This record gives sequence, C-alpha cells and structure tokens, in this order.
Amino acid sequence: MKRIFPLLAVWALALLAACHPTAPAPKTAQPQATPPATESISTATTALNLTPAAPTATASLTLSPVELPPAPLLGPTTAHTNAPPALVTPPETAATNAVPTVVPPPIPTPVKVTSLRLLVPEGQISDGLRQELATKIGLDVQLETYSGWDDAAKKIAAPGSGYALALVSYRLIPHLLSEQRLAPLPALPTARQPAPKYLHHFYDRDNKYSLPYAFSLAGIAVRAADVKTPLSQWNQLFNEAHYKVAHLPADPGLESSLLAKAGLRNSSVSSSAASATATVDEGSEPIQVDSIANLKKKFATQPGWRFVLPGEGSVIYMHCVVIPANSPAPEKSAALVAEFFTPEIIARLAEENYLGVTQPAAYKLLAPASISDSLIYPPERILDKCTFVRSGYRPIPAPEATSTNR
Repeated sequence: MKRIFPLLAVWALALLAACHPTAPAPKTAQPQATPPATESISTATTALNLTPAAPTATASLTLSPVELPPAPLLGPTTAHTNAPPALVTPPETAATNAVPTVVPPPIPTPVKVTSLRLLVPEGQISDGLRQELATKIGLDVQLETYSGWDDAAKKIAAPGSGYALALVSYRLIPHLLSEQRLAPLPALPTARQPAPKYLHHFYDRDNKYSLPYAFSLAGIAVRAADVKTPLSQWNQLFNEAHYKVAHLPADPGLESSLLAKAGLRNSSVSSSAASATATVDEGSEPIQVDSIANLKKKFATQPGWRFVLPGEGSVIYMHCVVIPANSPAPEKSAALVAEFFTPEIIARLAEENYLGVTQPAAYKLLAPASISDSLIYPPERILDKCTFVRSGYRPIPAPEATSTNR
C-alpha cells in the first residue's frame, strides 16, 4: 500500500496537467535561453497521457472530405495543392513575354524631277513654244521628234523611253490602247476642254486616254502654172491626167478614203496612174495631197501655189495628247497636260502650224486672219461631210451632222 499511494498521487497530478494546461509565460524582449538537452516537456507529457487525445482538425478530413480542383489540361497534375495550375507556354516564347519588334520597310527616297521629255511630230513645237510651256510648268521641257506613226509607236514602246507626254495622230491611239501603252488623262477644267463635236469618237469613246488639241483636213495644193485643167474635186484628182503628176502620202487608208469621197474604187486608177507616178520625182509634182496644215507649211510662202478643199468633204487629221503608261513622273505628266491645254498654248501652236483648234477658249484668242481662213475652218456644211480613217482601210460614209461628230 505504501508503494501504491505515491503512484496514485503522480497519476493524479499528471491527469490534472492534461486537463488544465498551464498557459505559457509571455515572451520578453530578452533572448530565450536554449533549454538543456535533457529537458523535453512534450515527450514527458506524451509519456504520461494514457487517455486518447481529443480529435484534431486534420482528423475531420476523414469525415468531410474536401473536393480538390481538377487537374490542369496542360502540365503535370498537382494533387497535393490548391494552387492554380501553371500557365504552360510554347518553348520558343516561354522565356519571355516581350512583343516582337516589327521592322518597317525602307521608305524610298523620292526622285526629284527637274525636266520632262515630250514626244512630238517633227516641226510642230517651236523652241519658243517649248520655252513658254517650260515656264508654265516650272520645269525644263525637252523635245524628241518622230517622223511617222510607226516611228512614234516604236519610241513609246521602247523600254525606259520615259516620255511625260506625247502628241500623236488619232489613228495611232487604237494600236497604243491594244498594247496598254497609255495612262488615263486627268480631268481638265471646263474652260480648257475641247468642244463636244471633237470628242467621243471611235478611237477613244470616253476620251479617257486621249484629248484632241488640234485638227486639219486633207486638201490639194496645185502649182497653177503646170496644171491647166480644173481641179476642185476629188474625182478630178483621180483622173489619169492629174493622178500621174500628183503626190499622195504612202498611206493606203487615206487614199482609200479619198477614193470613196470621189465615188471611185481603188482598181479604177491603180493600173495606169499608179505606174505613171513612179516616174515623177517626189516633191516636184505640181499636185500635192496632204493635210491643209502640212501643205501650207510647205508651200504658203512659195509663189504660184493654190490650195483646194473639195466640196465633197474630206478626211480629218486629228492631233491628240496622250500620257505614255511608262511616264517616269505621272503626277508631273498630269500637270503638264493641264498646262498644255491653256488657251494661250493651244492658240499659239495652232497659228504656228496652220491647224484648227478644238478648244473654244483658244479660238477666241486667234488672229482674225486665222479665223477667216476657210481652208482651216471650213463652213459647217463641208465639215459635216468630213470623215475619219479607220483601221482596215475601209472608206467611211459621211456621218449625220450631230453635236458630237462634227
């Protein structure tokens, strides 16, 4: 019994300590002393705790399980954590979030245009007119001439030709359009536009690629001392006596159209008269057929020549402005077109070349002698009978007189 009582007393003290734990002493600012290696309260308490301990918070996981978030679709499963899944990036961009640098393409340095090249018929643009045009555009203007339509077509089509503007016959325009050699023209102010009767013809119905600036008509020049018989009509030209001493341009389309005006067929003069013309030196013939403009430039100052515009009507020579598709400076070409169609430029060009103007504003600036010249500005009854030469060299009947085909 003496041994049992001490044991019971120790057990009672241990039971009281487990039920009423002593609150730890408040911490002080002084550093704690390291307990001796032999002291271990938790170990002593555990050794004396014979009654099962109260359930802890972790024991409730077996009664009310917590649902873990689903595993991420990418990357390894994190079964033992509630942290959000990691963001998985492709290997090439995983190391950085920087925005890729975009290098802009180099901006080409604009080429400064100091001069413009014009392709023009031989002898049509004088140096004074060139200088006036250069003054208006504020750039140097250089001229290159051509001798015929084939020459003009070859020069426009040549790689790197670089013409800002070209002055060509309407008969060349269908060919240039078929080869995509022309660029659209800019719109002109109303005061600089040609009269309606010179617009909307077969070679460029909308005048998108060409604008007529001048015209002339086919006529006859006669050296009166060498031609004694009357010559005032196309059918008189094609009789053998006249035809064998006449010079016509090497232009089958023109000749075919003139024969149609005379009411003749090509075969009616081809056998005898054509062979006779081969014996006459070119340029010395007393009868010359060409545009009135060309005939007057050649013979107006020579005595003894007279000029005839037959009353049956004639064939039109229409002169047009175009912009080549390979122009090196399209914006300068557009500005040059606008300056070219100033009334002063058109009027001066017409008077220097015996041409008729298409622009009403330029017509008002002409000298009275030019306006009264019926070979350049014939009566409407003759102008209405004038026709164009079309491809295929087929004669064209005279059109009805309308506001758009005169």
